[in-house]
Amino acid sequence: MPIETVQPALLGQNGRINARTQVASAAVKNANLRELAPKVSPLSRAHIRGGVGNAVLTFVPSLVLDTVDSIQRDTQGKLKFDARRLAISSARSQSGNLAGVIGSVAGTAIALYFGLAAAPVIMVGLSMGFAAQVLWGFGGGSDYAGVTAENLLR
Repeated sequence: MPIETVQPALLGQNGRINARTQVASAAVKNANLRELAPKVSPLSRAHIRGGVGNAVLTFVPSLVLDTVDSIQRDTQGKLKFDARRLAISSARSQSGNLAGVIGSVAGTAIALYFGLAAAPVIMVGLSMGFAAQVLWGFGGGSDYAGVTAENLLR
């Protein structure tokens, strides 16, 4: 049975050191990685980090549920869209979402200020956002937002 020999990447034919490989690895070690990184605009940076995606995932599902809730059938069985009901229910639900986003951003900023990085920052942001949303809901903030929207629509 024939035996196949494998040469390491740094060795060329007959076990000699490949000069090209040494030069390339030395260039990579000495390169300034910030200069090699592609330039990204602030808008695309926010999109990459999830700024747009977070907003969509925060507000759109509640808006869809509020929209479905505001569609009703009248006495003849026809579908009827109630924009007033949508505005009031959205004020209730979206105000809690907004409180969660503000709490999450504040928690993240505080964690970054104190020098935390990566996973701890994410956990602090999630915890603060969750706490803000719970406090807003149990503190009567969503009811207050709904009553305020109802009074504005009169």
